[in-house]
Amino acid sequence: MNIFTRIPKYINKNLNQTQAIYISLFFNLFCYLVMFLRALMGSAKRDWGYSEFLLNYSEGFIRRGLSGTVLIKIYEIFRLDPYLVLTLLLSTTLIFILIIYYYLLISIKVKASTIIFLSANPLLLNAPFLSVTMFRKDWLIILGLMLHAFIGRLLVLGKITSTKYVVFLIFTLAYSQVIIFTHEIVLLFIFIHYVLLKNIMGHFSNSEAKLIRKVYLFFIFTQTLTFAFLVKNRGTPEQVLGIAKSISSRFELGNMNAILAFGGTPSDIISQSGNLLNSFENLFLYSIWFYIGPYLIYKVLKLNNIRTVFVNFLATLPILTLFFPIGGDWGRWLVLLSFTFFILLVSNRKIVEVSPDTKSDLISSFKFLLGSKSFFIILLLLFTSLLYRAPVNNPSSIGDIWSGVAEIVLQKISF
Repeated sequence: MNIFTRIPKYINKNLNQTQAIYISLFFNLFCYLVMFLRALMGSAKRDWGYSEFLLNYSEGFIRRGLSGTVLIKIYEIFRLDPYLVLTLLLSTTLIFILIIYYYLLISIKVKASTIIFLSANPLLLNAPFLSVTMFRKDWLIILGLMLHAFIGRLLVLGKITSTKYVVFLIFTLAYSQVIIFTHEIVLLFIFIHYVLLKNIMGHFSNSEAKLIRKVYLFFIFTQTLTFAFLVKNRGTPEQVLGIAKSISSRFELGNMNAILAFGGTPSDIISQSGNLLNSFENLFLYSIWFYIGPYLIYKVLKLNNIRTVFVNFLATLPILTLFFPIGGDWGRWLVLLSFTFFILLVSNRKIVEVSPDTKSDLISSFKFLLGSKSFFIILLLLFTSLLYRAPVNNPSSIGDIWSGVAEIVLQKISF
């Protein structure tokens, strides 16, 4: 029998959904803990992503300059190191994404094998330390999408009223409007929010539906206007050089190129897409993992509605087009695509039958499992997935859990 058929059957035979959720959750929490500790030790100070976060408005308005302006203002008021503040912020963001991710999974009928494989996928929860760095603004974008999916699920489960949903929706859209000042790619996710809304429009009264449409149309208008303004203020070589000097005089700027890159023209960026062979290599390696994630959900949830699949593809098409001008950043866009597919698939009421809200005893759930070989085989499968390391052009200084564990242990021993 094919090994790809045997492994899922073995997992489903020995694990129920609750056990798979807890095992995967603890596995990811362990990996995140290693990543966070390593980041707190300063391992990402030379990372491109961290340096980009320091871009600011000290030399006038420039796209993506909000994050650096806020970090510097916090330093001036509270004397808190921007690196420490950012590490804590992104750690909290990733923990929220992790919790919402498993909440969405546990609130639908999905098999244990799917949960295990999705938890081991390097383009989903493992992406911060396997395929991209945790110091990326992408996580702030993904958090906005996850929050929208989360409040939608609460409404479907009857845990919040439609009025509270509208309030949370306005907050979520306002959050996205702020985040676009850190990365203009937020505009491409307008349609994703629309699909998430359309999935649950039957839960609202006519007056609430009209209000939601007005709010969303205003959101589209402000996002589009902001995007045009950001594109117009891309930055000049003189401006970014002044910003880089300003940062270097106050903080450690590990990667000056992350700031200077914003002084280029669109043609400069396209010409830097680099080696054609390298682009094809990234396309091949990342695409394999991108299709594994959605395919597993597709197979287990048995999608019969081809229109739903088409909507998911159409919703991610704007991000897909970025592959061509920015061939060196395959991993980032595929992570965004993978999370988007996951959110849309597990949020669609036509596909997903929402499970009743059940409570289970964690101790009794694992009592039998801990005494069997199955538990250790499944843990081995999860940790083996960490051997994969994506070939990113700017590899994360935090990635690779195994070397991270060794680094932390050696540093503790040396004291």
